[in-house]
Amino acid sequence: MIEGGFNTAQPNGYPIGGNLSGTSLNLYFPQAKLGGGNYIYVYSGGISPLGSPYGTLNPTGQNYFELADVSAVTGGYQMISSSGLTVAQAQSIDSKVDDGLPQSGNVTALLVTTAVYWSAGGSGTWPANAGAGSGFGGRGGPTTAATPGSATTCFDNGSVVGPQQYSLAQDGGSNINCALSFRFQ
Repeated sequence: MIEGGFNTAQPNGYPIGGNLSGTSLNLYFPQAKLGGGNYIYVYSGGISPLGSPYGTLNPTGQNYFELADVSAVTGGYQMISSSGLTVAQAQSIDSKVDDGLPQSGNVTALLVTTAVYWSAGGSGTWPANAGAGSGFGGRGGPTTAATPGSATTCFDNGSVVGPQQYSLAQDGGSNINCALSFRFQ
């Protein structure tokens, strides 16, 4: 998923208190081979399991790689990212390395939207629920509720109660609505 060498490594990763954006991100974060402003970075946290109340933050210390569009890192710790994969790309990667389902397994369609360090107030979102509210702390956790697909969803279940699937029926999966989290083994 990544190429290149990085000779800017520091004990703390990147300049604490510094801001990164544009091409300076390339010095500290590996660009994803698929392009589109996507980078690979690491975070710790997670979402409570399906059925837990409110899809709350799960501070178990589980580590993840994130594949997402990163626009900046502010204050040396706050990652500003957004969905950077098409639905078809996310489904293809998930199917090749995991179960092909966006809310289960070791690869999930979960986007860390603000902070890498959860203690600093990090938040995340399940991209499929973009129109219905999202984020840790009350909304947007895994669901089997009837969810309609749209041009802005990463996954849905066609408005039928049951497991979510990637929203390939929406514009052939060509919309950039997804990001992927890869759980460390």
